[in-house]
Amino acid sequence: MEGHLTVIFAGLVAYRRRLLGLAALYLVLAGLALAVAGEMMAFICRPAGQLTLLRPAEAAVYQLMLAALLAAVVLAPLAVYVLMSPLAVRLGRRGRWQLAALTVLSWLFGMAGGLFAYTVLVPASFQFLMGFATGTIQPMLSLDGYLRFVLGLVLPSALFFQLPLVIVLLGRFGLVSPGGLARGRKYALLIALILAAILTPPDVVSQIMLTGPILGLYELGILCLRLTQPRRAA
Repeated sequence: MEGHLTVIFAGLVAYRRRLLGLAALYLVLAGLALAVAGEMMAFICRPAGQLTLLRPAEAAVYQLMLAALLAAVVLAPLAVYVLMSPLAVRLGRRGRWQLAALTVLSWLFGMAGGLFAYTVLVPASFQFLMGFATGTIQPMLSLDGYLRFVLGLVLPSALFFQLPLVIVLLGRFGLVSPGGLARGRKYALLIALILAAILTPPDVVSQIMLTGPILGLYELGILCLRLTQPRRAA
């Protein structure tokens, strides 16, 4: 009994050491990201042109937020793996490789979703909404309002791009099947429209442009599930 407690205590100490190392690495990355946060914010705000500051500290606060967010994005795969390391020990060598692959794939899908939102959704939605500012209506955009608008498209898009991985995981646990998902396409369309309407700014362009990729990712998830199921059965 005493030996078993010693092993558990040693494992907790090692886990704590890894968490502290992860926190230290995050602080270092955040400090490095802060050096380029100004250029990054200027790049993000370039489509909007001239922006207005409503509070003196607004630009500084958002630079700190962008630096923290950039460090978190870069460190995300390693952070997930470290946090899941107690589970990975019980999974064996093959399970650890699968967990690492799933973590990296999730990060890549999230990055693809954020890139899609910034390069496609943000410009199209911004131009559509600015089209209503005609005649005597002169737009005066604030830094806070525009960055909230961008994040309101980028974050949901990064989340929705995890859909194929979610479908494959649910299939591995036997909760969904390719045939059932294929028969439920009409419900998937309805859910995609509702989610896009809730999580995006109130304009038809961004909702429609996000609904299409969601349905494409749904079909990709069905295809991946069909490809992985025979391999699991074998």
